[in-house]
Amino acid sequence: MLKINIGEGFDLNAQIVMTGRGCVIGQSGSGKSYLVGVISEELCRNNLPFIIIDTEGEYRNLKSRFDAIWVSSDKASDLNFEVNYSGLLRKSIDDSIPIIFDVSDESDSSGLVSKVLNKLYELETEIHKPYLVIVEEADKFAPQVVRSKEMNIIEELSVRGRKRGIGLLIATQRPANVSKNVLSQCSYGFIGRMTIQNDINAIDILLEDEENKKILTRLNVGEFVSFGLGFNGMVRVKEREIRHMGETPPLSVQRKISSFDDIINDIRKSEGLVQKEVESIKADEPKKVQYKKEDEDIIEVQIMDSRYTIDDARKFAESKANSITNLLHKYEIESIKKIYLPAIYSKLHIPTKDNSTVKEGYSLIAFNDYIIKIDKESLEMYKMPKLNYKKSALTPQESSLLYSLRGYKKATPKKISELSGSEEKESKHMLNHLVDEGILDFDGKYYSLPPIENSYFYIPISFNSSFISSNDIAGSIKPSEAYKKIGLIFAGCKIEKSDTVYMPFFKATFRRKNKIKTMLMDPIAFKDRYNEFKNFV
Repeated sequence: MLKINIGEGFDLNAQIVMTGRGCVIGQSGSGKSYLVGVISEELCRNNLPFIIIDTEGEYRNLKSRFDAIWVSSDKASDLNFEVNYSGLLRKSIDDSIPIIFDVSDESDSSGLVSKVLNKLYELETEIHKPYLVIVEEADKFAPQVVRSKEMNIIEELSVRGRKRGIGLLIATQRPANVSKNVLSQCSYGFIGRMTIQNDINAIDILLEDEENKKILTRLNVGEFVSFGLGFNGMVRVKEREIRHMGETPPLSVQRKISSFDDIINDIRKSEGLVQKEVESIKADEPKKVQYKKEDEDIIEVQIMDSRYTIDDARKFAESKANSITNLLHKYEIESIKKIYLPAIYSKLHIPTKDNSTVKEGYSLIAFNDYIIKIDKESLEMYKMPKLNYKKSALTPQESSLLYSLRGYKKATPKKISELSGSEEKESKHMLNHLVDEGILDFDGKYYSLPPIENSYFYIPISFNSSFISSNDIAGSIKPSEAYKKIGLIFAGCKIEKSDTVYMPFFKATFRRKNKIKTMLMDPIAFKDRYNEFKNFV
């Protein structure tokens, strides 16, 4: 059973989330949107498709770690609202890519939401695949008091969406203002801090336990009372991996040392006034007018620890310059710069015959196609073997079945069924399908998985959170594609942790007149890796 972890010791059944009706309720500052963010990250990590109706522009930063389609009127978005919704939604469902439907700047947000969800309803009537709709500010899109007699699309989804595979998760600060037709359909959910009696009365249809109702006013930020999940008590939400864009900015009392005139000039510059004055004064010298570049995009990422500093890199580069220099051909160091190469780091649990123990493994995959092998003294990079699999990803049921088999070199269908706790006929059908897909081998009696190569294991290294400029990142990686490949390469293993990390390299440039040489020093062995990485830097 695929699970979604939202807090220590608290997992949600992914099937319930993807096809059920749930709610997250709490007044402003209770952590409601934070919990929705945690659930969204977990869905992304497990390659489960969904669309989130984002009313405050709080969820677009999911793109910093996962592949997601950001639809907005913002110029930086992936797509605008003129997109073909049928094609967009079909792509999202088929390729398990979430959609961030950002209506934060739209005056007719209800109209846009109605349009996209009606298209989803029509599409799922045809294809019937599990797909989750997350709606922030549900009181706005499914209000209790409406003028039209027609059923709201959110109500339609809550009542008739399940048999089409559509799940619904609504979030609101004011349950009293949400349609009772929608609220009464919620079979599970989380209720955070609430102090308005009218809203507390509105959740009578959800929370029957009087003791739980009494503690609602005393809950802290990030604490919720759950219902409908077989656990009646308080849940403390875990920390998000991506910064929550909806959090209240902390108070910081400080002032830069600058004169009042400088402050006014800075404001005028931001309006383009000073620039216009410069252009009018130097109209005869337009090429000399300099325009200020936009500020760099600074992001917070996980950086691999390096034993070397920029000074170490300079010393190493100087020795290298001496080796390529003679009296007639003198090279000088033009620049030393730190750049970062993205990779997917994974920690794995590999089952053994003894179900109570597992073996730990690690992998570091860069640019979706290269394996990075690291030990205490060296770093090596080599091309990943081409996968001959027809499948692009495993289903949760297939992963569970292969996990039961992985601890054994080979096993019969009966043995695998016993280990996985599934029906033998059903297991055999699934196993044969995996054989056809090229993931399993079958010799007529036993099924077996290809062994995991030692090249995927290495001594784990540490990572620390750091702020870097996006301009310093070389190459790119698609996390969703990498995660799918990891799941296939390590079929039958559990990925305990998987994250995008960045490896710091030192790029040195040497110049002799018009001739340039480049070297790239890695953070482990400090060797020149330029020939290996030149296609990316």
